[in-house]
Amino acid sequence: MIPSRVGRDVVALALSVLTLVALGACAGGRREARAPGAAVWLSGRAAPLDLPVLDRLHTGGVADFFVEAAGLEWTGAGVELQRHELPRLPRRERVTLVVSGERPPAGVDTQAAAKQLAAALDGLRLAAEGAGLLPTGIHFDSAAGARLATTATLMAELRDALDGRLHLSASVGRGDLDDPELPKLAEEVDFLVAFLYGQRPGEPEDARNWDLQEVEKGVARLEQLGRHYYLVAASAGSASLRDRRDSTRGISTSLELGALVRDGRLELKRGFSLEGIDRQVYEFRAKAPLAVGDWQLAPGDSVRVVRAATSNLEEFLRRCGAWGTERMLGPLFFRLPEPGERLVLSAANLAAALDPEPSRPRIDLEVEALESRPGSRTVRLRLVSHNDESTDLAFFEANYVEVSVTGARIADAEPGDFARFELSRDGERSTMQALRQADTVRLWVPWVDGRQELRSGPIEIVPSGREEPGIFSSGRFALTDGTILALERRAWSGEEAP
Repeated sequence: MIPSRVGRDVVALALSVLTLVALGACAGGRREARAPGAAVWLSGRAAPLDLPVLDRLHTGGVADFFVEAAGLEWTGAGVELQRHELPRLPRRERVTLVVSGERPPAGVDTQAAAKQLAAALDGLRLAAEGAGLLPTGIHFDSAAGARLATTATLMAELRDALDGRLHLSASVGRGDLDDPELPKLAEEVDFLVAFLYGQRPGEPEDARNWDLQEVEKGVARLEQLGRHYYLVAASAGSASLRDRRDSTRGISTSLELGALVRDGRLELKRGFSLEGIDRQVYEFRAKAPLAVGDWQLAPGDSVRVVRAATSNLEEFLRRCGAWGTERMLGPLFFRLPEPGERLVLSAANLAAALDPEPSRPRIDLEVEALESRPGSRTVRLRLVSHNDESTDLAFFEANYVEVSVTGARIADAEPGDFARFELSRDGERSTMQALRQADTVRLWVPWVDGRQELRSGPIEIVPSGREEPGIFSSGRFALTDGTILALERRAWSGEEAP
């Protein structure tokens, strides 16, 4: 992966190119063009956004929020909307109201349906305004499939019924790109929303949807249409429960990856790093019966985690800039997490992806004094992650912290929250001298999640003489972009670790 000033550069490029296009469109007498910029998708159940993170998103180029506002159902009497709970944003924000449901069935009276929808959508707009939002558009979201022609006809009728008050858009997926009716749909909406990078939780897994080379092919097809579009990046990961026949029995977005790593009854499937191209893939197989969340696993069952890391989104954004698109409005991140969703990237993660600097965990180490008595002292090492970025998964060459001493030996140690520990003397391990005269204890943790805090157990230090011993901390962590975060050796004074 190539670190770069990804996010703002992509949005700035979109702004410069699309402003010229917009001016041309306005001159032709059409409705005002959609303002370019990044966008974020969320539901009414999304965890609240605080102002500092919202400001970071705006600074990174986010100009709109797609909010899940209603469900759409086709009935014998036409079409009905079921309103959803709307999100509460910290201040009045531009939003696109998302209406989700099946595409219109064949043979539907699109003119009558458009009139029904227009009346219902006007009420939806007023409700959004009453909730403190600023609606700028209506988006129709449905899974890729057939009936693009009927959808295009409905969009044309609805455009007339809405009388230009709101932008109109529709979702398309990889399966729609070769549909001969796609150009017609593109003509009848103000812009498309293309789900091309990643997958929504619950969709059948397909590695092509995570392959950025495949995404590039899809973007080339969209550019040929000559119409504006958002390019969706799935920031919502998921875990699937699979039985011994590899059949999927459940989907979850709330499992904690670190808990899966730490459970000794699960073993990590070999070759996981080879599957994680443009994404993260981990599969854990049960060695014994156990419960994982609400799931009951039998031996041979597995939990498979597929998600994008922040660094994957950075690479996605870098590629978007390299493709030199002319019609892309910007990236659209699907979606913000709801409470308890540990496998969905947070708003802070998205802000980090859009930031010019590469995203990295901010990890600090502290040596805390526990007890001091004649001839020995006891300390504890505390690890604190100060942002939402996680490390990568590693077991041997990285993801450890160390406490080392001079003028003393480490007589005893306990791992505490860490997975295991190892004693050494002058770099030598697994010898009696290393155990009896250790000057370093290394504490291993396979995974450090964002905002996580870990404490070792007691570490007993016995001075060699009357001089104050030197106490030092350091660490080394593998990151999801393939680089290493090294915490340089730091000395702790007698006051900090008496």
